[in-house]
Amino acid sequence: MAGGDISPLASGARLIAAAPAQVLFEPFARPLLLAHAVVGFAALGSATHLAAYALLAARRGREVHWLMYLLAVLFVLRYALLPA
Repeated sequence: MAGGDISPLASGARLIAAAPAQVLFEPFARPLLLAHAVVGFAALGSATHLAAYALLAARRGREVHWLMYLLAVLFVLRYALLPA
């Protein structure tokens, strides 16, 4: 890099600071945030329900499709191994 050149990162930062961009969905930000939270909690709840059902069915000796057990194990591994 020559002495007078600036890095692309610095020039991009200067561009952003010079003219703030408009957010595309600005009027819908709050409803989208609420929808995101509700859908996220619904997905977590249904996955927890699926894992609990597979565990309880196995304890009681009920016959459940093998896919239920696989999804329950994957769900437990996801929360055990991946960061939050």
